[in-house]
Parts: sequence; structure tokens; C-alpha cells
Amino acid sequence: MTGPRTSAGAASGTSEFHAATPLYFSRDGVQLFGCYHPPAGRVRRECGILLCYPVGHEYIRCHRAFRVLAVQLSRAGFPVLRFDYSGIGDSSGDGTASRLDHWIADIRVAAQQLKQLSGSRRVAVAGLRVGGTMAMMAGARHGGIDTLVLWQPVVSGARFLSELEDTHRTYLGTRRLGHLVRPWTDDAATFECLGFAYSGALRRDLREMELLSEARKPAHRALVIDNTEGQDQVKLASHLEAFGVDVRYRRHPEAQIWEAEPYKMLLPRESPRTIGEWLSEVES
Repeated sequence: MTGPRTSAGAASGTSEFHAATPLYFSRDGVQLFGCYHPPAGRVRRECGILLCYPVGHEYIRCHRAFRVLAVQLSRAGFPVLRFDYSGIGDSSGDGTASRLDHWIADIRVAAQQLKQLSGSRRVAVAGLRVGGTMAMMAGARHGGIDTLVLWQPVVSGARFLSELEDTHRTYLGTRRLGHLVRPWTDDAATFECLGFAYSGALRRDLREMELLSEARKPAHRALVIDNTEGQDQVKLASHLEAFGVDVRYRRHPEAQIWEAEPYKMLLPRESPRTIGEWLSEVES
């Protein structure tokens, strides 16, 4: 494990970057990149917050929103760690060899790293889209998570892949590149989608994700944030309640930041505010 690097945030001239410390930590020899935001408010919370990004092109689209959320939570007194999964962003590893199990293991190791950095005994895990899906799966598989924040998690992996393929096809079609579209088949080595490679093995992993089929309790309490008018998140909240999870459900029909390029999207306000207020309430 390598320690924190000196932050260059002061040179940026913004207080948002000033407190963040970039660092690398290791999972089975893979170097994972993270940014640690120490508590900056007058109140020092005993619970650390681990932020789990989406994957693929949604990682790019949601990156700024996660940075802003990390700053808001640190100002509320929480130690916060956001990090890149193996093979993504600034972490090492071959993205074409990425598997869902690897990323879930990354979450477990990142939670341990946050405890070491902050001295916190508890860690709450907050994830958006596939990040939320994997956070819930990590809690169900490995335990040790008291609190989950599930921000529009992908409930059905099969539907997620279908939507991903449609998005890629539409993107190429609007640029008169429709002839480059190939059908997604699991026997192919890799397929490119909006600048990211998906192996056949990873697509099989993602297709098998189904949160409503999860049979183990992932946490003691959970906040479910819904930015759509659909029923997936309502069903997920009911599914969690059946395990005895203390669930808070909030619908905020605002910007679906994973659906548009960052320069076309305003940052959401209600969802991050709800996340901060709820965590401050349950982890006071």
C-alpha cells in the first residue's frame, strides 16, 4: 500500500480541491486510486462515507457530481473516500479483464482503507447506478455495512445492457456511423461502447445482476434515491424492507446526470441534499 500523495489542490484556487488528498492503495497487487476528503466541518462524525462511482461512460458523466457530493459530506463532518475501480480511471489494471467480482472486492478493500485513513469504526457506502448495485451486493456478500445509500441503482443488469447498447447505437447513428454498429454477443472478446471496452465475461456478469433476486440482507438501514418516474426503485425499497432493512425512499424527479454529457447537464440539488441530511440524521 502506498500512502497519500501531496495534494495540488491549493494551486487550483478552489476550496473544493484544497482538502482532498489523492492516494493509491492496493487490492491483490492492483493499485487503486482514490481521493480522501477529511472532515472539514465543526462537527466530527464517527462514520466514514465511501462513494462508489458508476462504470463506463456514466463514470465520466457523473464524476463532477461525485466530487461535489464528497465536498458537501466532508463539510458536514464526514471523512469521505471516492475511488476508481480496478481497470477504470486512474487505477491500474486492464479494463478488458475487469469482472464484477473484482469491483466488488475493490469496494471491500476501499472501505477498509477509509477506516485506516479516518480512524472510523463504521463506514456507510453510497453508490450511484452500477456503483449502487455493487455497494448493495458487497453488503450482501461480505457484510459489515450498517448504512447504504442507493442512488438510482441499476436493478436489472439485463435491462441496463440493453439500454447501453441502444445508447451506443443511437450515438453512432446520429453521427452517420451506424455501419460501425455490431450486435453484442458474449462470445466476442470485447465490444466498445461510447469509448469503453466491455468483455464478453463482464457482459455476462452485468446481465446476471438482479437486485430483486438478492436473498441476503445487505445493511441495517438504507436510503433509496429515485430520479425517475418508474417503479424499479419502489420495488427495490420494498424488497429491502422484507429483509428487515430500515428503508427511507425519496423520489426526486430531477436531472438524470448519467444520461447526458457533463457540459449539457446541471448538477442535481435535491438528491445530494437528501443524502447529506439523511446521513447526518442516522449517523449523528
